[in-house]
Amino acid sequence: MAKEQYNDIILLNKELDHAKMVAVRSFLSAVSVYDVEGIKDGLISMDTFCCWRDFFLLARKAKSICLDSRYFFARFWCEYGDTIRNEVGDDSVLISGLWKLLPSYHGRPRTLYRGCSMISRKHRSYGPSWTSDLIVAKSYAINFHKMSGDPSVLIKTIAPPDAIVCEVSCYCESFEEDEFIVDRRRLHAVDVIDRFD
Repeated sequence: MAKEQYNDIILLNKELDHAKMVAVRSFLSAVSVYDVEGIKDGLISMDTFCCWRDFFLLARKAKSICLDSRYFFARFWCEYGDTIRNEVGDDSVLISGLWKLLPSYHGRPRTLYRGCSMISRKHRSYGPSWTSDLIVAKSYAINFHKMSGDPSVLIKTIAPPDAIVCEVSCYCESFEEDEFIVDRRRLHAVDVIDRFD
């Protein structure tokens, strides 16, 4: 490759990085004050530039996010949470951002369940989405095993209120999973109650 082409590629990468950061900052500004048009534009930018991780890195340091935006994010999470989690690629970054972006939970301790891979259980790397519905969690565990062929487990915890980020199903009319977003770093005992292999 000629040196001139190499320099052009370096310049394009710098311009792309700059454009991504402008998009991320603009989106966070719109979210902070619930600027609906800015949020719409920002969602397009997040997908165009694949910069959800950058957004969550910045969001976790945000001073304040207005309540309407938090409600919006709860509804948005119900639809696109799995996609966002995959694009962020780091649950600690994701959860730190979700603490800022979702409506706070102010309830009692909850018995929660999750279906996950045996490897996730072994490494305590289970994701943030849990449910109070045992049947829903069991179906996730069974489906994971059927789809991947890998062993899966059904796990249970009694999540203290300070481990529950949000009860997102309260904000999603068509969502029937009784979903809670949980910060696994704040959980105590997590027990395996069924296994599929």
